[in-house]
Amino acid sequence: DKEMFAWYRKLIAARKEYPAITEGDVTLCECDDEQGILTLERVLQEETVHIVFDLKKFIIEIKVMRGEVLVCDGVL
Repeated sequence: DKEMFAWYRKLIAARKEYPAITEGDVTLCECDDEQGILTLERVLQEETVHIVFDLKKFIIEIKVMRGEVLVCDGVL
């Protein structure tokens, strides 16, 4: 599946560019079983990354206050 391959390539590129994704200290920010949302914050030195998982494949709206969206499987 070409779409899945392209999505994984974006994910791998983000992991390489932002070490906090894999090496940073982890803080659980939100876990909402009803909506199926899990939000983590990872911090490594001066770098902070917020990671949002949509565990139920609902359409969810995420407001990005600052920074950028690195990988998204859906619509923002």
